[in-house]
Amino acid sequence: MTIVDIAKESGYSVTTVSRVLNNRQDVSPAAKETIMKIVEAHNFVPNTNAKRLKQTISTGFPRLCLQT
Repeated sequence: MTIVDIAKESGYSVTTVSRVLNNRQDVSPAAKETIMKIVEAHNFVPNTNAKRLKQTISTGFPRLCLQT
């Protein structure tokens, strides 16, 4: 299960699911409750490798440039 799957099942956006999983305060209590119920029901554990990859891509380091 991915955060995309959680978003589809909960009816909330991937962004909202990500905010809940990162314990951000800018999420409504209703959204947090709904999403956390799904997370717990599926024993979801965030993939730290995927998170690290996303953070690396977001910051732009390291970048791989291929000349074609």
